[in-house]
Amino acid sequence: MDKVVQQFLGKIQDVAKQLQQFSGEIEGTEEHIKQALYELDDFTTNLTVSISQNAFGQAILESANMLKQRVHQWVTMIESHLAGKDFINQFEKSVVVTVFGNVNAGKSSLGNFIAGNHPALTQIYKKAPAFYVYDFNNGETGATLLETSEFKEGAIETTASIQYFTLLDGLTWVDTPGIHSINTQNEQLAKKYVDFADLILFLVPSSSPGKADEIEELSRLIEKQKSLLVAITKSDRSLKDEIDGKLVKVEAPKSEQDRQAQQQYLANVLKEKQVHNKIKDAQFTSLSVNLAKQALNKGDQQLFIDSGLSAFYEQIGKVLSSNAIQLKKERPIAQINATIEELVNGFEQMDGLKQIVEQLEQMTQRFSQQQANLYSEKQRIIDTLASKAKLELDVELSLLQQRFNTGQSITSNDIAKVIEKVILKHYQETVQQRLSNLIADIHVSQCNAIQIAMDVEFEKKYDTVQQQHYEVDTITRDPQGFFEHVGAFFGKQYTESKVSSYTTSKKITVGNNFADVLEQSQRELDNQVQQLVEMALKDIEDEYFTKNNHVMKVTIQQLKATVDQLQKLKISAGVMG
Repeated sequence: MDKVVQQFLGKIQDVAKQLQQFSGEIEGTEEHIKQALYELDDFTTNLTVSISQNAFGQAILESANMLKQRVHQWVTMIESHLAGKDFINQFEKSVVVTVFGNVNAGKSSLGNFIAGNHPALTQIYKKAPAFYVYDFNNGETGATLLETSEFKEGAIETTASIQYFTLLDGLTWVDTPGIHSINTQNEQLAKKYVDFADLILFLVPSSSPGKADEIEELSRLIEKQKSLLVAITKSDRSLKDEIDGKLVKVEAPKSEQDRQAQQQYLANVLKEKQVHNKIKDAQFTSLSVNLAKQALNKGDQQLFIDSGLSAFYEQIGKVLSSNAIQLKKERPIAQINATIEELVNGFEQMDGLKQIVEQLEQMTQRFSQQQANLYSEKQRIIDTLASKAKLELDVELSLLQQRFNTGQSITSNDIAKVIEKVILKHYQETVQQRLSNLIADIHVSQCNAIQIAMDVEFEKKYDTVQQQHYEVDTITRDPQGFFEHVGAFFGKQYTESKVSSYTTSKKITVGNNFADVLEQSQRELDNQVQQLVEMALKDIEDEYFTKNNHVMKVTIQQLKATVDQLQKLKISAGVMG
């Protein structure tokens, strides 16, 4: 007897150890899921953005705050969703045997026996389990501890209570109300215990086994494929025996023939009521708790076997198998994996992490397209700004020319200021107008100064006029011919006229260098406009696109890391425990 009970308790302890380990792993996985969400929330909450104190910086800050709020709201809703989930419940932390039967079927006495409530079992069980009750008479408020560590026996049941005990943390024995005491108040909880039951134990008394109304009530409660053990209780009889020369009444088990006949009868009734279609398998046994107690009192091994309790321990022990444990793991594993799928891929109207990543990637693509459009617009901005500025440059330089012509000195610095003036006048309006077509919320700051160095100034323009001058001089010459020589002999002098010429130059004012100034000023204007626009676009890229893309990039990386983290938490069947 002791060996049978010890083997039974040993199986329960093995189951408890495995399910406790599994329970810890499930609860650990649940914490890892929550931790991944907390880390994601912390990441976005603490996401810092280096911004400049300008309109671009404000736009980046608003974008980052919107992203933080989006992720935080999502995490908050997910936490609320997780709070409503029971990844592993009390029914899955032990093997559950749910007992049904009428009030006179001996449910309480059998339950107390299995719980070890007999003096002969105390040394084997070591410690009696705690007994709990759900009492619906005053409204169901959760399980409360029974004052006595046993079910009441022999009393006609008038309450709507569901009672249970958990033996060695591995086997939960649930004693439901009598079949006819199940009502609208306690039926939902009774069905929950059926749903999570690893074995449904249906007790019927040997005196009236398988009443039609009891079978129908059982059929109504069972909605899932469950293992059913039908136990015919009180399977004993009174006999007269002679002891010490006296006739006395003794109790003995019913004959094996009678027991087999009753078990076959019940099998036929279940089939007739089509209960067999709702159950996975059905077994039948006959037992007598009263005989088992007598056997323990007398230390009678054979009587204990004849009571049917030895076989009953073995039948209950079969439920404590590795297959049953694996079945206990299926729902929590499926629940964990389904929850991870919900977080990653979304559920109902709630986006998952992948949808949020896709949305952010689409935003990043829009930023990239805007950035590409920005540079494709560069030359048009340069041409437009240069054209507007040059129209005014001509006018402004003409005014400077007039001042110069009146004698005022016009320096290269004066010309540089004119170039700066006409560029700055049209810069903000032109760039803002062109860029606002690309980026709706763009704001281009006013440029207040440009460093321009010119090496040209207004100067007068001169021309040199050359004049030819002639002079006639009378000079003495030698006589020529006979007669002039005769005359020279008598003192006559002969002369001739000699013409000489020379050239003189004269510098005259012919205007000024306006054309040169205009040409160089236009070249400088083109150069300054190009540099200014390129700097503006670079600032927009650095202060708006680069920082926006950084915020998006690191957030997408964190979201994808969270997805990978969650996917790794998925559990494959047979991995845990």
